[in-house]
Amino acid sequence: MYQTVTDVISGVHVDDDYYCCPNCGANVRIAQLVEGCPYCGTFFKMSELYPKVSNYYFLRDCGRTEKELKSEISKFLVPPILGFSVFYTLTFFVGQSHKNILLALIGGVIGGILSGGFLGYILWAFSKLGSLFWDAGKSVKLLTNMAGSSKNFNNFMGRYGSEISFEYFQSKVISLIKVIAFSDDPNELPIFIGDTVPSSLRDLIDMEFRGALALRKIYEENGKIYAVADAYMNNIYEVNGVVKKKEETVNVVLERKADMPFDFSFSIKKIQCRQCAGSFDATKNRTCPFCGTPYDTDDLDWVVKSIRI
Repeated sequence: MYQTVTDVISGVHVDDDYYCCPNCGANVRIAQLVEGCPYCGTFFKMSELYPKVSNYYFLRDCGRTEKELKSEISKFLVPPILGFSVFYTLTFFVGQSHKNILLALIGGVIGGILSGGFLGYILWAFSKLGSLFWDAGKSVKLLTNMAGSSKNFNNFMGRYGSEISFEYFQSKVISLIKVIAFSDDPNELPIFIGDTVPSSLRDLIDMEFRGALALRKIYEENGKIYAVADAYMNNIYEVNGVVKKKEETVNVVLERKADMPFDFSFSIKKIQCRQCAGSFDATKNRTCPFCGTPYDTDDLDWVVKSIRI
């Protein structure tokens, strides 16, 4: 029924390589350093541990296996066949003036199979045609909304680096949205500098990206780049034991320092509080757990300034 579409950024797989801890010099696998050096406890900010999945979403597949096709068609064939069988049985029975029940049953079943089967198949065909037109209509709407987004982003960001792409930005936005949505406390995340998140996120159990991101606005102001974007999602909620799926638009406002270079190669940088020099996991803590000093989010890539549904 659905195909999974995955954007994979290829490159050199480095997390299994060994690396000398920049703080104590211990020879440790990079995958271990992601969780902090096991010898000195220092945490690091790392980027681009290739290869990695940057994003995934689903597209409806019109093809069916033989088993799926039989199961689907039978739902449309059985009710008409049963209904027409009863109708033709009664018709034959009345027409025979109660004289030949067996003939009435045989005639009713044959008439029901032929007429009901044909009607059921027609109903199934029209339902599939209607479904295709419905999905096509929704796709056209998404394409219309995101028209020009890639071109506008690439033209604007081209002044900061030719290697920056809209596809990378799109993957970054979806990743940030999901991290915030599934966090126990988004206000503790350095990547979220807004005041509040939608209360409905408390009931969220899954998010499916529909493959479309519309860039509404992008501009530079006071040394920072701001981007406003709409991400089209299928959000699944659980409310009072009932699971509901909704097509929703997640609007986000993002920012980053304009003069901060984009680095698409592997990098590792020590996380250290500027006040007390303590090292902590800056992906989960907005403030230093030792002295309470806020983490400098200007050192990050894109951060979310606001999010709403």
